[in-house]
Amino acid sequence: MRKSKEMNPGEELETRLLFALGELDAAPLLGARDLPLLTGVSSKGFTDSPENVWVRLREILSNTNRVFRFGNRIVFESRMPEEEPCLITLVEGVDVRGGAEAHLANVFLCTAGDQDFLPSRNLVSHALLAEPVRGSLPLIRVYSRRPVYDTDFILRGPGWHPSQGILVHGPEVDPTPWPTVPDGTPVLERLPLHLRTLMGGFAFRSDVDRVNAISMFLTGLLVDRYVETGKPVALIDANQPGVGKTLLARMIGIILDGVEPGLVDYTSNEDELQKRIGAEIRTKAGSLIVLDNAKTMLSGALNSPTLEVKTTSPRVEFRILGESTIFTRDNDILWAVTMNDTCASRDLVSRGMPVRLAHEGDPGQRTFDGPEPIEYARNHRVEILCELAGMVERWTQAGWQPGVRRHRFLKWAMEIGGILEACGLREFLDNLDEAATEFTAGSDDIAFLAEHCVKNRVHLDLKNARPAADRVHTFETIGIQGEELRHAKSPRAKSSRVGKTLGQFIGREVSVDHKGRAGTAVLRSQSGRARSMAYYFEASWPDQALGVEGSHQDQQSEITKHVTVVEESHDIASPQTGAQGNDEKW
Repeated sequence: MRKSKEMNPGEELETRLLFALGELDAAPLLGARDLPLLTGVSSKGFTDSPENVWVRLREILSNTNRVFRFGNRIVFESRMPEEEPCLITLVEGVDVRGGAEAHLANVFLCTAGDQDFLPSRNLVSHALLAEPVRGSLPLIRVYSRRPVYDTDFILRGPGWHPSQGILVHGPEVDPTPWPTVPDGTPVLERLPLHLRTLMGGFAFRSDVDRVNAISMFLTGLLVDRYVETGKPVALIDANQPGVGKTLLARMIGIILDGVEPGLVDYTSNEDELQKRIGAEIRTKAGSLIVLDNAKTMLSGALNSPTLEVKTTSPRVEFRILGESTIFTRDNDILWAVTMNDTCASRDLVSRGMPVRLAHEGDPGQRTFDGPEPIEYARNHRVEILCELAGMVERWTQAGWQPGVRRHRFLKWAMEIGGILEACGLREFLDNLDEAATEFTAGSDDIAFLAEHCVKNRVHLDLKNARPAADRVHTFETIGIQGEELRHAKSPRAKSSRVGKTLGQFIGREVSVDHKGRAGTAVLRSQSGRARSMAYYFEASWPDQALGVEGSHQDQQSEITKHVTVVEESHDIASPQTGAQGNDEKW
């Protein structure tokens, strides 16, 4: 306010009073926010160089800790009163979403002269795509709705942790000391109260499967450590519908994220499957994606390159339905597949961790022991997270001893296994080999093939390997992979399918029974003449008097139709005959 030369003292006081009343009217009301002001713009455009405006805006946004880069998106942290914080997408790829300017009006306003106004759509669209602004935004590496342990095993609670790139929208967790129980105590009794109550009602096939299920919770708490090195997909199997596999997956999602997990209907159409998974990841707040009740045609084998690659790669990428934009983010996602009588490709099974449920009789007549799992998980989520964090603390206090079980994802198995072993749960992954045999597509076919070869005592001179077409004929004759071979378009395609099947099972041991003798057979291969490949089963029997028939040790059999059957009078004095007389090659 400037003093006029003609003003007398009374007029000057009046002018000052009116000016003060004007400022009072323009002052923020009680509860109004004092937001930063962006200069250099007007309601119609720029009044200063755009580059100068980007520098000012970059400083404003970097101080808010509410606008982030997340994969190829720019997201805004919404903090509505009495609601859980959440992330809202402002930009995906180069597409600025509608309403982006309204969300950013929560963190800054624009000003020109004595007028303040909301950021315009045009300003926000240019600003969020400008490299100086976009590149300066903090990057979320891991987003979690639960506290997580960082790479140094420090538990990161609610809020933004800039040095680790971790944003947590979840409850505060105080680790509960893990109880010490005597050796030999049943698994359920080794667990603290809330985990014991939660896990007690499920029809796990064995204690091993119960411990594996607990490992899924721990993987969620330590997910930051496995973004680059990988973590397995949980293969939740049941022996019949209605046993509780989907219920188990839902309960795990609620504990980890506080919300229902994304349930995706499986389809063998890879493009459609990618769209479904991508939509779930983009639109759901949870970190658990469940391929629920996966069913397949023909052989019943779940064989999906999308699952094999996306579930374990460090980053996930999906094309957005109806757009040319690619959705991408670090793979801090947990994956699960639920299936009855699981049958999957060998590659997917090798990337998996088995959790098996089983119930004999009508599942509809079965009732859970204790409270309803979903309700209990919602009501006691924080207490359960405290108990799980207590497991990690128990391990760190014991010196981070690695677990003894091995898996394709070695770092994951050593750390999660070490935590479980430190807490007295040493059964972790003890069912891995057994489940791999059960779950792997074609295991029954290979066992049938082994029985056929042993029963017919087929013999092969490896110097004269039979052509691959003979193996195809054998598959067709005894009915193995009949549907797939009928759909093959050429003899070469059939041969390729048979060869691929055999190659997957090299070294696989299966049970065989011949004339009342139970044994095992292992599929072997050996190069033959002219780059041909011979396949045979090497059979082993328990130490016992096998007689003349059982002493044919080095008779190697190709699994083809055109073979020579070994006669009972075959020379048993082969120079390669073993001392024990209990191994044979068929």
